Amino acid sequence: MAAEFKVVPSRDKAFKEWIRTQRCAVDDEDCEGWIEAAHVAPRGQGRMGGRASDYFCTPLCRHHHHDKLHAGKMTPEQVDAIMLVGRELLVLYLDQRGGI
Repeated sequence: MAAEFKVVPSRDKAFKEWIRTQRCAVDDEDCEGWIEAAHVAPRGQGRMGGRASDYFCTPLCRHHHHDKLHAGKMTPEQVDAIMLVGRELLVLYLDQRGGI
């Protein structure tokens, strides 16, 4: 019997809205601005000229999203740490919804 795979949508507006209700994944004294759903894809998962799946979103305040992440001022270790927060939140979200 062949394995069955479920196609996972790359866009999920409800997930991004839920992410925006969470705390900034960095959560330090430098946090400022509203929470944004930052697309933080693992190395090699980004697409040229495209955006990663919404399921790679992590909650970041405006400061950490634009002034740090997009400005390239985060170390690879910091990026890995915020991706881990995003993965943990994804599991929590899917568990609350009963799956995709």
